[in-house]
Amino acid sequence: MTVGLDLISAVMQGNQGNAFRDIAENIFLEDELRIYQFVKNHFRQHGVIPNIETIEANGMGGLGEVPEPYTYYLEECKIRAVYNGVQNNYESLRSSMDSRDREGMVSVLRDMLHTCTSINIQDDLMRVQDEAREVLLSMPNPLRDAGLLGITLGFPLIDTITQGAHGGDVVIIAGRPNIGKSWVLLKSAYEAWRDGNKVLLVSMEMTKRQMTQRLMALHTGISPNLIRTGQISTNYLPIFQNQIYGFDNMEDLHLMSGNFKKTAADIDVIVQEIEPDIVYIDAGYLIQPSRQSNNRQRRETIAESMEELKGLAVARDVPVVSSVQFNRNVKNNTKGTPDLSNIAETDVIGQIASVVLAITHGLAPQKKSSRRLRVIKNREGEVDIDYFMHFKFDRMNLDAFSTSELEDIRHNNLDDDDDANAESRNRMEREYM
Repeated sequence: MTVGLDLISAVMQGNQGNAFRDIAENIFLEDELRIYQFVKNHFRQHGVIPNIETIEANGMGGLGEVPEPYTYYLEECKIRAVYNGVQNNYESLRSSMDSRDREGMVSVLRDMLHTCTSINIQDDLMRVQDEAREVLLSMPNPLRDAGLLGITLGFPLIDTITQGAHGGDVVIIAGRPNIGKSWVLLKSAYEAWRDGNKVLLVSMEMTKRQMTQRLMALHTGISPNLIRTGQISTNYLPIFQNQIYGFDNMEDLHLMSGNFKKTAADIDVIVQEIEPDIVYIDAGYLIQPSRQSNNRQRRETIAESMEELKGLAVARDVPVVSSVQFNRNVKNNTKGTPDLSNIAETDVIGQIASVVLAITHGLAPQKKSSRRLRVIKNREGEVDIDYFMHFKFDRMNLDAFSTSELEDIRHNNLDDDDDANAESRNRMEREYM
């Protein structure tokens, strides 16, 4: 088989209709193009990839099993197309050079460059008609697929506002040190996992054992300190064990310890290997850029690393959720209003993120034992929406406040004339009451 037929076979073998978004027709030879167009049109009309028997029945053949994914053969086809584009013009270029025809040389070189560029630019170019068809194919059927368009972020109101995490998204959870970013990120990862998604959880600070103990606390409701020290009562221990054994009935959740030195490229290798539905990175600001430099400042390091994470999210079509720090000028109280300029010493994060959640202490009188998540960036919808959650560990509780609990908080703050608290009370009334 030719490399073009290998590519078509790989698409069919993997039943990957989404590949048509990546493949431009100008990389095929004439005989290959006829088969490719048949397969593509069949998918457009019927929603499924045709089998080899159907193709052969329509007078086309030459397809078979291949050992590599379609992306491998796609790259080979692009290399062939560029080579052929240059070779086809080589004799004209040589003739112009021999005759010292300056305009002829420039014209031929321009044609060569156009050919090479048009092949590569197809990765970023698509007709709106084709893209619209892809949107229709990817849209959930409301009668069949109730729920979010994306993967749950673990917090009901925030899911409603953002419609969850989508492939290519970078979702940021930002807060000051020791405010609970890791717990919020773990809660989000746990809920996505419990909802049936394959999850990759990377921590640049915690060990795999520490992550596991916290996930066990979220799953069982037992204090993480009791799990860490092994002080679970003998009466409850069999129940606890049964709950943990129940992990086997859930989708895979892979843990990766960053040890303060992982790069985005290291994470990308694992993403390609296990193909998770969503990736969580605790303390993503500690990720190292793939390209090392001793002269890079901290803000440049963070910016470059986060740009690489965005590239990973887009290239692998997977959401990436990462926790980062606010700058020192954001205090751990509810009076300030964090914004995108406060994040991790760089404005790059605010630019590349689809959703940004700011975590601060909750409202009095439960300021220390609660947290407020505020949506300060949303891909298309509302911002400055607050979500209030418990933050208790004597018996694990990171759940949302109920309507009655929020009503009590509102009454306890009635005598407080602070504008920020008044704004928060009004927002609570709009969103929860």
